[in-house]
Amino acid sequence: MKQIASLILFNALLSFLMFLVAGIVLIRLIPAGRLLLNSDFRHRSYRELQAKYGDPVGGARRVVWLLESVCFPIIAVTIGAITGTMSKAHPVPIALLGILPIEVFALSLSKFRIREVLPFVGYAAIASVFAFVVFHLRMTLR
Repeated sequence: MKQIASLILFNALLSFLMFLVAGIVLIRLIPAGRLLLNSDFRHRSYRELQAKYGDPVGGARRVVWLLESVCFPIIAVTIGAITGTMSKAHPVPIALLGILPIEVFALSLSKFRIREVLPFVGYAAIASVFAFVVFHLRMTLR
């Protein structure tokens, strides 16, 4: 029981750490992310910001798209693979509970529309499937 709880906690912390690193990388690499680091962006007009950083709204959409289509699936695969490798039993619930905190955090920033919730159900399914497959491969190759 203690190992299961520590694995769930490890998965939750790892998912938050991966999300944090992905956010920092995206903010540093994408021009619209650099806009967020500029302290006087609130005092400029939209045209000035667009001339210096490109379209801020389009940049924000690109960042969200990269998070949803690249970063969250990578986090789900990583959590599933680690759970499948390290768990001794019940990999699917452990993977679900391990990825749940980052999903709740990300969904708390949205308006809970069905199209915003469905991808996170998919990420939980990805983590569960990877945990199940890795766990059973590990057990059969013993």
